[in-house]
Amino acid sequence: MNRGMIFAPKMEIRKLSEFLDPRIIFLGITILSFLCWVFWKPEAIGLEKHISIHSFLVVVFSIIFLLIGITTVKPSKSYLLTINYSALKLVFIIFTVLSLVSTWYFVLKPFFIYGFATFFQQIISYFKTHQIALIQGYYLTPGLGLGFITLRWMLAPTFALLQELRRKNRINKLNHFILSLIFLFTALSYHVSISSIIRFEEMLVILGIFCFWKKRVKLSSVLLFVVLLYFLLSIGGIFKFAGVYGYSKIDLPAICALGIRHLINYYGTSLNYGFYLIDNYSQYLSFPRTTFAFLYSALNIGSPKGIYDVLYPTPVFMEGYITLSAYGDLATEYGEALIPVMFLLGMFIGYIYFNFGHNVMCRLLYPFIVVGILEFPRYFYFTGTPLISALFLFLLAIVISNPSKTTSTGFSERKSYSCEASRSCSTG
Repeated sequence: MNRGMIFAPKMEIRKLSEFLDPRIIFLGITILSFLCWVFWKPEAIGLEKHISIHSFLVVVFSIIFLLIGITTVKPSKSYLLTINYSALKLVFIIFTVLSLVSTWYFVLKPFFIYGFATFFQQIISYFKTHQIALIQGYYLTPGLGLGFITLRWMLAPTFALLQELRRKNRINKLNHFILSLIFLFTALSYHVSISSIIRFEEMLVILGIFCFWKKRVKLSSVLLFVVLLYFLLSIGGIFKFAGVYGYSKIDLPAICALGIRHLINYYGTSLNYGFYLIDNYSQYLSFPRTTFAFLYSALNIGSPKGIYDVLYPTPVFMEGYITLSAYGDLATEYGEALIPVMFLLGMFIGYIYFNFGHNVMCRLLYPFIVVGILEFPRYFYFTGTPLISALFLFLLAIVISNPSKTTSTGFSERKSYSCEASRSCSTG
């Protein structure tokens, strides 16, 4: 045996898809959220920590049942879905026009309302003073035509369609590169307007999963990517919270310190609100939380503003940090049924992951699942962002693209995917 292998064993190289197992991601992000709650200092921002045996056990059992739900699902081997990619490309073009036009309409509308030169000077002023969050006030107004701009939620799903078309070589490399740059720049511009970098992070996750799913990588590479991803989130937090924390200039130590504080406050307060609502949802939630309202919010047509009114008089509230954890939000929606709901959600997540390779719907949805898991302890991503909107968009796209079922014994996308993965099939 090589002595070098004894004293310095080579790190095992595994496929990125193995690291992206939802159970690994969920456990990691859950541990992070609890650590943030432990190190979070609510007295510094006028809050109180809330926890009880009841809320703690509900969260722990919901975590366990979500993981059990994921594990119970097996890959489907009976049939797979094949679609007409030429028709899907036409659908992609339509969605591209709608999503880009609606997003840029949202970004540029204040320039027309307040005057291009005046509003541009105001933006420059906010950048210089590190108070970019103040720009958000110009966008969250009824005068922007919010009914139409809800189409901007198609931006990330359409970007996922672009990656799927490139994967099947339906778009050449140059066009894919140019379109990807357009989508990423649009997401960054949207980030500036609403002071939230999650859209841009979502694009990076979509791009990374489609490009590197079958690549073999080291654990150190995966950890580096995670660090860079959250460093990016920290940079987004600088512009939003620099004014609050009083930084006169931004340097690397300040970026790191502010980023860590930003993440701890977000995860800490979110989990705190989750504990609080689990214990008090029946007492404080006087506004209706029905299945219809649930879907209404999920499609981003409306927003559960009642939660702000509920938390405002409570001792755990701080304005600016109303980012509920999924545990609290699900408890307000389903009450004691939270735990079985988490089990069903786990089965849904598991099915999407284990059928990534041969089911186009699962492949398109899984990047949104990953972002949802990353956000799960901090915010109820599955109804607050484009996951459900993406599901409806992908269903519509596939239905238009003439879907058909084929068994696993015939020519199928499963067989094609297996050939690509093993690199042992003939070119015929």
